[in-house]
Amino acid sequence: MAVSVLRRYITRELVTTTGVITLVLMLIVLSARLIVYLNKAATGEISTQLVFSIVGYNLPFFLQLILPLGYFIAILLALGRMYAENEMVVLNACGINPTQLLKTVALPTIIIAALSAFLALWLSPWGANKVDALLEAQKERTDLKFITPGRFTSLGNNSRVTYTEKSLKESDGLGGVFVGSPTGIVIAKSAHQNHLGEEDERYLILEDGYQLSLNANGTTDILEFGQYAIKIPGATSAVAKSRHEAKPTLALLDSNEPKDVGQLSLRLAMVIMVPIATLLAFPLSKVQPRQGRFAKLLPAILLYVLYYSAIILMTSLISEGKAPVFIGTWWIHTLFFLLALLLNIWPDIQSRYRERQQQRRMLGQGE
Repeated sequence: MAVSVLRRYITRELVTTTGVITLVLMLIVLSARLIVYLNKAATGEISTQLVFSIVGYNLPFFLQLILPLGYFIAILLALGRMYAENEMVVLNACGINPTQLLKTVALPTIIIAALSAFLALWLSPWGANKVDALLEAQKERTDLKFITPGRFTSLGNNSRVTYTEKSLKESDGLGGVFVGSPTGIVIAKSAHQNHLGEEDERYLILEDGYQLSLNANGTTDILEFGQYAIKIPGATSAVAKSRHEAKPTLALLDSNEPKDVGQLSLRLAMVIMVPIATLLAFPLSKVQPRQGRFAKLLPAILLYVLYYSAIILMTSLISEGKAPVFIGTWWIHTLFFLLALLLNIWPDIQSRYRERQQQRRMLGQGE
């Protein structure tokens, strides 16, 4: 009965703390990513109408990264508070040993691990696929629709900027166009987009204008034209085609390509990390009453970051073909699992060592 009450108490504490921490971290991440997407929209890389849709579909990806960390911090804070307020002393006096206490967090750990598996293996790839579909549909639209009259805009990821006075709805083009680059400027009465060449390359066609070119000797050449074509650079990484993050997990299982193997290893790692991080957090949450529950928070988070960074580095090396596929990330999980076991049994090792030392001293005094 007492263990059942304790399990409900700790589970409620962990769920509440995990929810609050995850929400705070999610708001921070979303704010940062929203700024990035708004900046891309301002430079014409993506449509402003897609910004919130992209953020929404990327929510599962952000959550799969944040949820294990939020649960890890929740264990540190919840159990740390119990140590700081001497609740653990009372539990030990009532016969609740560390093994029984560890079992009380089994249920929330299983729930978080299952939720992480759902996010990493299905929902996150689904959201990434939706983002790719939105960006692919955007590529079918003319880039001129992203140019706002009265503002300087960059078409593609280059140093050329474009300015227009107005949009021509009847011709789906621009009026009063200025195009500036380090080598000169082009001014035209109107402009529209066209596809030319064998690879269906995109060009900005300017009509009725003139070009001012800067020469190496400091002189300026003026060239009048009836029609002038400027190549629009290809899609940037923001509108990249077919990301590996968007591939379904079943498709990754059937592939032997290094990038697919690396992506699959990363998804599985997000699930395996949950129980191992729980084992790590359990001994790291132990603090003295005078220390406060935040005493070991920073070292514990740094250890978690080291664990996560090692996984990211290893999966990146596999994806780039710089490490053999068969190595995987299993050795990283094994290493941190053994570290977690050592941290959990270390107090018992110290206790037995002190007992033996005390027995030796008593035997020495008896002689």
